[in-house]
Amino acid sequence: MLQAAITPATRNLIVASAIPALSGAAGRTDMDTQAMDDWDMNTLGKPEGGAWGRSGEPYDTRWLHNDIRNMAYLNTHKLFDGLIELRGLQ
Repeated sequence: MLQAAITPATRNLIVASAIPALSGAAGRTDMDTQAMDDWDMNTLGKPEGGAWGRSGEPYDTRWLHNDIRNMAYLNTHKLFDGLIELRGLQ
């Protein structure tokens, strides 16, 4: 009763081939690097004092791609404050 109706292999086939992509592949289009807002998340995204929610190997205190959603707001609030300021969302 609680099992999936389709196998994982069938689900992967559907996702890979039956659902059309709505945008080009990453890296397909050149980006205007002058218009981009580059942030070094290891210095600008962390709270004052360098406290971080992870300290063990292998990633230590580096900012990882999904930390924006995996870390507590206590650790990522500077990023959200910066995005609000940068985009004028006040």
